[in-house]
Amino acid sequence: MAHAENDELTWQSITRADTGGDITISNQVNYQVFMSGIAAKHTYLINVNSGRTWQLCEVSGEGSLRWEPIKTTDEINKAIAEKKGACR
Repeated sequence: MAHAENDELTWQSITRADTGGDITISNQVNYQVFMSGIAAKHTYLINVNSGRTWQLCEVSGEGSLRWEPIKTTDEINKAIAEKKGACR
């Protein structure tokens, strides 16, 4: 939710990075938002079908929000392996 110019509460559209492997099923709930009671920075969007997860982040200097993907261990290990094989 956000404040409109007239200070009323309104919904704010938030972009989400497409990370592939995002499974959606028609006529079913596909996402769940988890909000920590500790801090707003611990707000996550979870695809309940695939487990793909995004963290709510503020875009630096813009004041807008976006969902940033949390990489899987396999994705991180693959990136490390590709860097090891790269010429320097």
